[in-house]
Amino acid sequence: ITNSGLDALSQNCKLLTTLDLSYCNKITNKGVDMLRRHCPLLKSLNLFKCQNVRSLDLMALFTS
Repeated sequence: ITNSGLDALSQNCKLLTTLDLSYCNKITNKGVDMLRRHCPLLKSLNLFKCQNVRSLDLMALFTS
């Protein structure tokens, strides 16, 4: 999946509570931010081995 795919997912699946994106190397913090903004019920997000998602930037996304 890509950031574009995450955008479509977040726009159409606003009731998501859990999502596993392990090993999705084409997503970045931009895609994760789309999920944060459009899926307010999301409580569990697995980003294991997502090499283009920076953990320090993620902390800022979820604390703002």
